[in-house]
Amino acid sequence: MASHCGAEAWLVGVLVQAQSIVYAVLANNGTLDSHFTNAHVEALARIHMVLVTLSPMSATIFVVERANAFVFQLGFSALMWQLLRERSRHARSTC
Repeated sequence: MASHCGAEAWLVGVLVQAQSIVYAVLANNGTLDSHFTNAHVEALARIHMVLVTLSPMSATIFVVERANAFVFQLGFSALMWQLLRERSRHARSTC
């Protein structure tokens, strides 16, 4: 059974960052609170606290980290595929 946990973790990280960016755009437009009229005050305060920590530097670090994770994921997937092909080729030649 193949595992895709690395790709799933990468995708979740990207989606969380995209969500933060959408929230930041809404906050910059002054419409964030109106989108969360049914949310608890504590939840809205938590969103605002997360937005306070966002900066261009943290966004840049995130992009670099996610790009590196993606390259490693592709590299390791290609390596595993090559190893499985070699193993299969070796198994067929010994029969």
